[in-house]
Amino acid sequence: MGKKLAVISLFTALLFIFSGCSTLVGLFSGKSDTMMEYLESTNDMDSAHLLLLMEEETILSEEELLNFTENKLLPGMRDFLNQAVDVREQFDDEELLEVHDLLIASYEALIEGNELWLADHEDEGAYQLMDEYVTLYDQYTNELEALANEWGVTITWEELDLEAESE
Repeated sequence: MGKKLAVISLFTALLFIFSGCSTLVGLFSGKSDTMMEYLESTNDMDSAHLLLLMEEETILSEEELLNFTENKLLPGMRDFLNQAVDVREQFDDEELLEVHDLLIASYEALIEGNELWLADHEDEGAYQLMDEYVTLYDQYTNELEALANEWGVTITWEELDLEAESE
């Protein structure tokens, strides 16, 4: 019985060491600093993009939605896309860039989907691209969180409030 307990204790200690190892590697290799810089570089842009989409959800009439999409949503998303491309140039870590490319691809899908929707509200391709945006953006947030955890950084997602932001 004592031998079994010793083996279990050793296994538990090794499991603890291995699970903490990636966190320590992230801390000592500077990856946690890189992740923090990345999060600081993308936080305002990403929050603003989500607030823009939340604002879109409050629009009730088709005429207002057309005006909003053409004059606010698309210009805003194009600006966010340009910012995301600029942020990409600031980093050289391949793992991080692969994740960041998902953000860029999600923005591109949303822009293209809305452009198609403006041209033809019945275009199924527009709705498929908007669904693709959701899929890519979810993949981005999941992979970003996983990479951050691997690098010893915990991301705390905050609930955005459209009313609080407009005050």
